[in-house]
Amino acid sequence: MLLSRQSRQGFRTGPYRRQRQPPCCRRNADPLPTLDNALAVRDTVARLIADVYGGKVHPRIAAGLAPLLNMQLRAIETTDLEQRLAKLEKLLAETTVEAEEHLNGKARAREDLANRSRENTFSVSDAPEPTTKEAAKW
Repeated sequence: MLLSRQSRQGFRTGPYRRQRQPPCCRRNADPLPTLDNALAVRDTVARLIADVYGGKVHPRIAAGLAPLLNMQLRAIETTDLEQRLAKLEKLLAETTVEAEEHLNGKARAREDLANRSRENTFSVSDAPEPTTKEAAKW
């Protein structure tokens, strides 16, 4: 019977092979920081690159984390844009209301001025008849 070289050396082969724990799951691994803003994601990516280069993290582990970090960054950017847009919409609504109030106030002032000028004007029929001395001056 021919045995493989691994079998002859005492290693198990096949489905009974012992599964190793990946390097990132070891107890001495640094925990990921809170990724709640774009700067934290950027710093984590920089740290991950340094750890791969330094041999602390296996490149396959880093390759698995990269899409997750990208997804987190996109979610943060989307949330930031939504918050900024909500602020702008609120500011626009407030400004529109103030502008309408201002314009309505100006329109009211114009109407009041027009009403006052109508009240202060006299028509020819409302004018008193000039006296003879006044008529002679004209």
